[in-house]
Amino acid sequence: METSTLEKPTKTLAELTSLRGKVAVITGGAQGIGYAIAQRFGEAGAEIVIGDINPEVGEQAVTRLAEKGVSATFTRLDATQYESQRELAEHATATYGQIDIWVNNAGIYRFQTLSDTTPESWQEMLDLDLSGTFYGAKVAAEFLQKNGGGVIINLSSTAGFSGNAATAHYTAVKFGVRGLTAALGKELSRSGIRVMALAPGMVNTPGTRTESWQSAFEKFAGMSMDGLAQAMVPLGRKAEPDDIAKVALFCATDLSGYLTGQTLLVDGGMLA
Repeated sequence: METSTLEKPTKTLAELTSLRGKVAVITGGAQGIGYAIAQRFGEAGAEIVIGDINPEVGEQAVTRLAEKGVSATFTRLDATQYESQRELAEHATATYGQIDIWVNNAGIYRFQTLSDTTPESWQEMLDLDLSGTFYGAKVAAEFLQKNGGGVIINLSSTAGFSGNAATAHYTAVKFGVRGLTAALGKELSRSGIRVMALAPGMVNTPGTRTESWQSAFEKFAGMSMDGLAQAMVPLGRKAEPDDIAKVALFCATDLSGYLTGQTLLVDGGMLA
Protein backbone atom coordinates (compact mmCIF):
# COMPACT_ATOMS: atom_id res chain seq x y z
CA MET A 1 0.00 0.00 0.00
CA GLU A 2 1.46 3.33 -1.05
CA THR A 3 2.16 5.88 1.69
CA SER A 4 0.40 9.21 1.22
CA THR A 5 2.44 12.36 0.69
CA LEU A 6 1.46 13.66 4.13
CA GLU A 7 2.76 10.53 5.84
CA LYS A 8 6.13 10.46 4.11
CA PRO A 9 9.05 11.81 6.20
CA THR A 10 10.63 14.82 4.53
CA LYS A 11 14.11 14.18 5.92
CA THR A 12 16.08 11.14 6.96
CA LEU A 13 17.01 10.67 10.62
CA ALA A 14 20.60 11.56 9.80
CA GLU A 15 19.45 14.83 8.23
CA LEU A 16 17.16 15.60 11.16
CA THR A 17 19.99 15.28 13.69
CA SER A 18 22.64 17.08 11.67
CA LEU A 19 23.86 20.65 12.23
CA ARG A 20 26.26 20.53 9.31
CA GLY A 21 26.46 23.91 7.62
CA LYS A 22 25.08 25.65 10.73
CA VAL A 23 26.78 28.21 12.96
CA ALA A 24 26.00 28.13 16.69
CA VAL A 25 26.77 30.93 19.16
CA ILE A 26 26.92 29.92 22.83
CA THR A 27 27.19 32.47 25.62
CA GLY A 28 29.02 31.28 28.71
CA GLY A 29 30.25 28.44 26.53
CA ALA A 30 33.73 28.00 27.99
CA GLN A 31 32.81 25.45 30.66
CA GLY A 32 30.01 23.52 32.32
CA ILE A 33 26.70 23.24 30.48
CA GLY A 34 27.76 25.76 27.83
CA TYR A 35 30.89 23.81 26.91
CA ALA A 36 28.96 20.54 26.81
CA ILE A 37 26.48 22.13 24.39
CA ALA A 38 29.34 23.43 22.25
CA GLN A 39 30.87 19.96 22.11
CA ARG A 40 27.60 18.23 21.12
CA PHE A 41 26.73 20.88 18.53
CA GLY A 42 30.23 20.58 17.08
CA GLU A 43 29.92 16.82 16.97
CA ALA A 44 26.70 17.29 14.98
CA GLY A 45 28.63 19.37 12.44
CA ALA A 46 28.10 22.97 13.54
CA GLU A 47 30.71 25.69 13.55
CA ILE A 48 30.97 26.98 17.14
CA VAL A 49 31.34 30.52 18.46
CA ILE A 50 31.93 30.82 22.20
CA GLY A 51 31.37 34.03 24.11
CA ASP A 52 32.57 34.12 27.72
CA ILE A 53 33.71 36.62 30.31
CA ASN A 54 37.00 34.76 30.93
CA PRO A 55 39.37 34.90 27.92
CA GLU A 56 41.81 32.34 29.30
CA VAL A 57 39.13 29.72 29.91
CA GLY A 58 37.50 30.60 26.59
CA GLU A 59 40.66 30.03 24.59
CA GLN A 60 41.25 26.76 26.42
CA ALA A 61 37.75 25.65 25.44
CA VAL A 62 38.45 26.38 21.78
CA THR A 63 41.67 24.37 21.98
CA ARG A 64 39.87 21.42 23.58
CA LEU A 65 37.17 21.53 20.91
CA ALA A 66 39.79 21.66 18.14
CA GLU A 67 41.37 18.51 19.58
CA LYS A 68 37.99 16.84 19.09
CA GLY A 69 37.80 18.01 15.47
CA VAL A 70 35.36 20.86 16.15
CA SER A 71 35.77 24.19 14.38
CA ALA A 72 35.39 26.89 17.02
CA THR A 73 36.32 30.47 17.80
CA PHE A 74 36.17 32.60 20.93
CA THR A 75 35.55 36.22 21.76
CA ARG A 76 35.19 37.86 25.16
CA LEU A 77 31.60 38.54 26.17
CA ASP A 78 30.07 40.54 28.99
CA ALA A 79 26.53 39.23 28.67
CA THR A 80 25.16 42.02 30.86
CA GLN A 81 25.99 44.53 28.11
CA TYR A 82 23.88 44.76 24.95
CA GLU A 83 26.78 46.09 22.87
CA SER A 84 28.99 43.20 23.94
CA GLN A 85 26.31 40.78 22.73
CA ARG A 86 26.22 42.60 19.38
CA GLU A 87 30.00 42.35 19.13
CA LEU A 88 29.71 38.60 19.68
CA ALA A 89 27.20 38.34 16.84
CA GLU A 90 29.37 40.46 14.57
CA HIS A 91 32.39 38.29 15.39
CA ALA A 92 30.39 35.18 14.49
CA THR A 93 29.25 36.56 11.15
CA ALA A 94 32.70 37.93 10.34
CA THR A 95 34.22 34.51 11.04
CA TYR A 96 31.61 32.15 9.58
CA GLY A 97 29.30 34.37 7.52
CA GLN A 98 26.05 33.67 9.37
CA ILE A 99 24.32 32.65 12.61
CA ASP A 100 21.77 29.83 12.75
CA ILE A 101 21.58 28.95 16.46
CA TRP A 102 22.02 31.13 19.53
CA VAL A 103 22.22 29.70 23.06
CA ASN A 104 21.74 32.10 25.99
CA ASN A 105 23.61 30.07 28.59
CA ALA A 106 25.61 32.71 30.51
CA GLY A 107 24.37 33.07 34.06
CA ILE A 108 25.10 32.83 37.78
CA TYR A 109 23.53 30.87 40.64
CA ARG A 110 23.85 32.11 44.18
CA PHE A 111 22.31 31.22 47.54
CA GLN A 112 21.17 34.29 49.47
CA THR A 113 18.37 34.70 51.96
CA LEU A 114 16.03 37.64 51.53
CA SER A 115 17.71 39.50 54.39
CA ASP A 116 21.13 38.92 52.82
CA THR A 117 20.07 39.93 49.31
CA THR A 118 21.23 43.49 48.77
CA PRO A 119 19.89 45.76 46.04
CA GLU A 120 23.24 45.28 44.33
CA SER A 121 23.12 41.45 44.40
CA TRP A 122 19.50 41.52 43.22
CA GLN A 123 20.48 43.77 40.31
CA GLU A 124 23.50 41.61 39.46
CA MET A 125 21.24 38.57 39.08
CA LEU A 126 18.76 40.50 36.95
CA ASP A 127 21.50 41.97 34.77
CA LEU A 128 23.11 38.65 33.84
CA ASP A 129 20.46 35.95 34.05
CA LEU A 130 17.44 37.90 32.75
CA SER A 131 18.61 41.04 30.97
CA GLY A 132 21.53 39.10 29.49
CA THR A 133 19.11 36.53 28.08
CA PHE A 134 16.90 39.29 26.69
CA TYR A 135 19.85 41.11 25.09
CA GLY A 136 21.11 37.86 23.57
CA ALA A 137 17.68 37.00 22.19
CA LYS A 138 17.23 40.49 20.77
CA VAL A 139 20.60 40.42 19.01
CA ALA A 140 20.10 36.82 17.88
CA ALA A 141 16.69 37.58 16.37
CA GLU A 142 18.14 40.39 14.27
CA PHE A 143 20.97 38.25 12.90
CA LEU A 144 18.90 35.08 12.48
CA GLN A 145 16.34 36.99 10.42
CA LYS A 146 19.11 37.99 8.03
CA ASN A 147 19.74 34.28 7.47
CA GLY A 148 16.08 33.37 7.02
CA GLY A 149 15.45 32.06 10.53
CA GLY A 150 16.96 29.74 13.11
CA VAL A 151 16.74 28.72 16.75
CA ILE A 152 17.23 30.55 20.05
CA ILE A 153 17.73 28.40 23.16
CA ASN A 154 17.51 29.97 26.62
CA LEU A 155 18.55 28.47 29.94
CA SER A 156 15.91 28.53 32.63
CA SER A 157 15.88 26.15 35.62
CA THR A 158 13.66 24.00 37.79
CA ALA A 159 13.71 27.15 39.95
CA GLY A 160 11.66 28.70 37.16
CA PHE A 161 8.89 26.23 38.02
CA SER A 162 9.22 25.89 41.78
CA GLY A 163 10.91 28.34 44.15
CA ASN A 164 13.39 27.30 46.82
CA ALA A 165 14.56 28.99 50.00
CA ALA A 166 17.48 31.41 49.72
CA THR A 167 17.08 31.76 45.94
CA ALA A 168 14.42 34.48 45.56
CA HIS A 169 16.45 36.47 43.03
CA TYR A 170 17.45 33.39 41.03
CA THR A 171 13.91 31.99 41.10
CA ALA A 172 12.49 35.32 39.91
CA VAL A 173 14.80 35.59 36.92
CA LYS A 174 14.33 31.96 35.87
CA PHE A 175 10.54 32.39 35.93
CA GLY A 176 11.25 35.46 33.80
CA VAL A 177 13.26 33.43 31.29
CA ARG A 178 10.32 31.04 30.93
CA GLY A 179 7.98 33.95 30.22
CA LEU A 180 10.42 35.54 27.80
CA THR A 181 10.73 32.24 25.94
CA ALA A 182 6.97 31.84 25.63
CA ALA A 183 6.45 35.40 24.41
CA LEU A 184 9.30 35.37 21.90
CA GLY A 185 8.31 31.92 20.67
CA LYS A 186 5.01 33.41 19.53
CA GLU A 187 6.40 36.72 18.31
CA LEU A 188 9.29 35.38 16.25
CA SER A 189 7.60 32.34 14.74
CA ARG A 190 6.53 34.19 11.59
CA SER A 191 10.16 35.17 11.06
CA GLY A 192 11.19 31.52 10.91
CA ILE A 193 12.73 31.61 14.38
CA ARG A 194 11.93 29.02 17.02
CA VAL A 195 12.58 29.88 20.68
CA MET A 196 13.04 27.16 23.28
CA ALA A 197 14.29 26.97 26.86
CA LEU A 198 15.82 24.26 29.01
CA ALA A 199 15.16 23.91 32.73
CA PRO A 200 17.90 21.82 34.35
CA GLY A 201 17.72 20.65 37.94
CA MET A 202 20.84 19.77 39.94
CA VAL A 203 23.84 19.67 37.60
CA ASN A 204 27.44 18.64 38.24
CA THR A 205 29.36 21.68 36.95
CA PRO A 206 32.63 23.38 37.95
CA GLY A 207 30.54 25.95 39.82
CA THR A 208 28.57 23.44 41.87
CA ARG A 209 31.71 21.46 42.71
CA THR A 210 33.34 24.32 44.62
CA GLU A 211 33.60 23.94 48.39
CA SER A 212 31.79 27.22 49.05
CA TRP A 213 28.87 26.29 46.81
CA GLN A 214 28.59 22.82 48.33
CA SER A 215 28.62 24.30 51.83
CA ALA A 216 25.87 26.76 50.93
CA PHE A 217 23.80 23.98 49.37
CA GLU A 218 24.06 21.83 52.50
CA LYS A 219 23.21 24.82 54.69
CA PHE A 220 19.96 25.61 52.89
CA ALA A 221 18.98 22.16 51.58
CA GLY A 222 19.91 20.27 54.72
CA MET A 223 22.05 17.73 52.87
CA SER A 224 24.59 17.43 50.08
CA MET A 225 23.55 17.82 46.46
CA ASP A 226 24.34 14.15 45.83
CA GLY A 227 22.22 13.16 48.82
CA LEU A 228 19.30 15.33 47.75
CA ALA A 229 19.51 14.03 44.19
CA GLN A 230 19.37 10.45 45.40
CA ALA A 231 16.39 11.28 47.62
CA MET A 232 14.34 13.49 45.26
CA VAL A 233 15.32 12.71 41.67
CA PRO A 234 13.52 9.61 40.32
CA LEU A 235 16.54 8.77 38.17
CA GLY A 236 18.61 8.78 41.37
CA ARG A 237 21.40 11.16 40.45
CA LYS A 238 22.25 14.74 39.59
CA ALA A 239 22.68 15.63 35.94
CA GLU A 240 25.95 15.83 34.06
CA PRO A 241 26.36 18.78 31.66
CA ASP A 242 26.03 16.39 28.72
CA ASP A 243 22.54 15.41 29.90
CA ILE A 244 21.51 19.01 29.26
CA ALA A 245 23.54 19.30 26.06
CA LYS A 246 21.77 16.35 24.44
CA VAL A 247 18.38 18.01 24.98
CA ALA A 248 19.82 21.28 23.65
CA LEU A 249 20.82 19.37 20.51
CA PHE A 250 17.24 18.13 20.17
CA CYS A 251 16.01 21.73 20.41
CA ALA A 252 18.55 22.98 17.86
CA THR A 253 17.81 20.36 15.20
CA ASP A 254 14.78 19.65 13.06
CA LEU A 255 13.81 16.88 15.48
CA SER A 256 12.01 19.63 17.41
CA GLY A 257 10.81 21.48 14.32
CA TYR A 258 7.21 21.69 15.55
CA LEU A 259 8.12 23.11 18.97
CA THR A 260 8.49 26.74 19.97
CA GLY A 261 7.89 28.83 23.07
CA GLN A 262 8.35 25.79 25.32
CA THR A 263 10.56 25.26 28.38
CA LEU A 264 11.66 21.65 28.68
CA LEU A 265 12.40 20.27 32.14
CA VAL A 266 15.69 18.34 32.19
CA ASP A 267 15.59 17.30 35.82
CA GLY A 268 15.56 13.52 35.97
CA GLY A 269 11.86 13.61 36.81
CA MET A 270 12.26 15.70 39.98
CA LEU A 271 9.27 17.95 39.25
CA ALA A 272 7.17 15.28 37.54
